[in-house]
Amino acid sequence: MLTETYDNIRNLGTNPILNPPPGFYALEMSTKAKNPVPGGETFQTVVPDGDLTLFAQRWQWIDHPDDGMIRLWGDMATADRTSHVAVPLVTRAKLFADAPDEVD
Repeated sequence: MLTETYDNIRNLGTNPILNPPPGFYALEMSTKAKNPVPGGETFQTVVPDGDLTLFAQRWQWIDHPDDGMIRLWGDMATADRTSHVAVPLVTRAKLFADAPDEVD
């Protein structure tokens, strides 16, 4: 399911009104992707010039030996992980949104 969704994002046709170049949405996602683990590096920092819509490159970000989400999450104290998981999804989403007031 996720692979198909990312493929669709990467292959989005151009909008006849806005007419973005091919790969525009994948590039936007890749350059704006923030790490969901507090203190973690952005996608572009871990995978320079990477494409977030490509599974292997997403996995590099997740599994990187120094800056990967798995290592960062595993190194975090249990109490800290518990407090982060307890934050409502809408509240967390606002931390990652370009327009946080639009997140409901």
